[in-house]
Amino acid sequence: MEKNWGIHLIKSEVESGLYQASYFVERSFGNLICLTPPEVISDNNHEIINFITQKGGIAYQIPSSNSMPNHSQKILYERFGAPYLYSRDSQELRDLGKQNHDFRYILYGTEFFDHRVEFANILGNEVILIDKGSIPFIFFPNPFFYDRGNIRLGINGEAIKKLEVKDNTYVKTLDNAKFLFHYYRGVNWCDGGNYVK
Repeated sequence: MEKNWGIHLIKSEVESGLYQASYFVERSFGNLICLTPPEVISDNNHEIINFITQKGGIAYQIPSSNSMPNHSQKILYERFGAPYLYSRDSQELRDLGKQNHDFRYILYGTEFFDHRVEFANILGNEVILIDKGSIPFIFFPNPFFYDRGNIRLGINGEAIKKLEVKDNTYVKTLDNAKFLFHYYRGVNWCDGGNYVK
């Protein structure tokens, strides 16, 4: 993996032409893994683990959904102590914490807060915003899907023509934002441009 502006793609082909992606966000004050990583991170995949180790490890994992950690997330927790970071309290989160005593879950705003990391809403679905300077990066989990230049809700969904990022108190324009997706199809995997490698 090559460094380019501090965001690094970890991907795996889940079926012919369909990819699952996760992003290592390199920061001087706590690196992040955004979106649930594919199963390519394992004890046998030393390249990814060594790369993350050289960059200072991982402080927090921001998963795609409130679910049990997959094998890759467990490895990242065991290796770096990086807990799940969730945006809002829920019974599901509390239940996961009770079921998984060997994994840690924390709530945004209680044990972690960073004004450069935000959770917002697009078309009724939560997205992650990370500001790395003058350019906001928006991480799209399921059900968003990037299909050869089109953003869709689901693999067969209609292409979305207009997006607004909504929070409780404001609406952000997406004029200069870069889009990164958990699932994508085709050669053009995201709108991250030269900022992501």
